[in-house]
Amino acid sequence: MLWFSHLSAGLPFPMPRRQAPLDRLKAIETLLLWEGRVTNSRLREFFPVHAVQASRDLTAYREQAEHNCHPVPGERGYRATDWVKPVLTEGSFREYQQLVGAAGSEGGLQTGVPSESVLEDATHTSLRIFPVVHAAIRTGQGVDIEYQSLRHPEGTRRRIFPHALIQAGVRWHVRAYCERAQAFRDFNLGRVRSATAVPVSAPATGAEDVEWNTPATLRLRPHQALTAAQSQMIRLEYFEGTVGLALTRRAPLVPYLIQAYRAALDPDRELPPAFLLQVHEPEQLPPCARWAETSDGGVLGS
Repeated sequence: MLWFSHLSAGLPFPMPRRQAPLDRLKAIETLLLWEGRVTNSRLREFFPVHAVQASRDLTAYREQAEHNCHPVPGERGYRATDWVKPVLTEGSFREYQQLVGAAGSEGGLQTGVPSESVLEDATHTSLRIFPVVHAAIRTGQGVDIEYQSLRHPEGTRRRIFPHALIQAGVRWHVRAYCERAQAFRDFNLGRVRSATAVPVSAPATGAEDVEWNTPATLRLRPHQALTAAQSQMIRLEYFEGTVGLALTRRAPLVPYLIQAYRAALDPDRELPPAFLLQVHEPEQLPPCARWAETSDGGVLGS
């Protein structure tokens, strides 16, 4: 899954004190670029090394790219400078996805035999935006964004207070409290044109996001228009031969699952072969489990 899997597996001789394997140095740089900081504990989430070794790795990286980071008292790590740039990596969001184990990344398939994936990240995620949003989630503070939507393709200004990232198929979203709407919304990161950190505490946190904290069960069945033989084939393909599949997730995430499975909500209009599955009793889903773009451009249940 990781693009640096084998280099740290073992070394034929002890490394000099200040030298570190390239895989860990690349990970340090990737975290600086996309999360805006890297700490001793964060690095050890990806590598089975002791705190002392992680500290040496951090020092080794700074010796190679001093302009990219500066130490912060009490954090046991570094924060990215305003002029941070790739030195050891390509600086691509794909590298960050591979590091954190997100799906849909080239090189993420470790099957042991030749294999390919057609999944691609369709969100253009910017180094000017993602670290700002990531930091706001971590600190519980706000972000002023310029956001485009189908209703407002020219873009609108708004202040959001994000509390979670969402990888939804080929796109990345952020769940946030929108000051303008005075409600929680999903925002497509690919539609954020600018982002500026605002040192203001969130008026509402993720714990107060009722829809986010509401579980909903999506029930999938073979499409009603399939023949008995076709329906049995679909059951074997998707459900291991059982009648259907039940998936329980946070309610606002259910629409993304429906899209991922390409399941029909209106089986009388959404027909095979485009739709092989359908949502069973969609009326039982909470309102927020069906999304639509709102008048202010965010996304919520309709």
